[in-house]
Amino acid sequence: MVLSDSHNFYGWRQALRRAESKVGLEHIEIEREAPTPSTSDRQVSASRRARRRGTPLIHIDAAHVRAALAGAVDLDQVRQRMAAEGLELRVATHPNGEPKGLLLRRSGVTEWLAGTSIDRSFSLPKVQALLNQNRLVQHAQHQAAEHAQRAHQTHVSQPVLPRLRG
Repeated sequence: MVLSDSHNFYGWRQALRRAESKVGLEHIEIEREAPTPSTSDRQVSASRRARRRGTPLIHIDAAHVRAALAGAVDLDQVRQRMAAEGLELRVATHPNGEPKGLLLRRSGVTEWLAGTSIDRSFSLPKVQALLNQNRLVQHAQHQAAEHAQRAHQTHVSQPVLPRLRG
């Protein structure tokens, strides 16, 4: 009786172990290096485009963009903070003038990168939502400070009257 091992994908390992034991070899497990992170199709395309044009591959660190977005309430603040890091920000628009996305580049580099090619969280709707949230937080903090100041002024401005014994 013959059994097919065509669906036994790891059968070669079993055959190798049997051959090792017949010959007297000892099997040693070799530690493998951690797998390198896979390169996305976008990264491969960007690399090929850069090689074809003869330009350096553009890399923008997402941490710099996150730092520029932290606490900012509008895109002008983000632009100013990014300029300090040597980055430029532009809003891409549809032909009818509607905004469609964010474009970033290093100062002095001609090629713009889409925000989402750096990190998915840098899409225009997500950045606008973050800026709105920052604006609301800043407004709430401002109101709380005003309320505390008014409460302090009211408390200080009331005269203290002596108690009468009677």
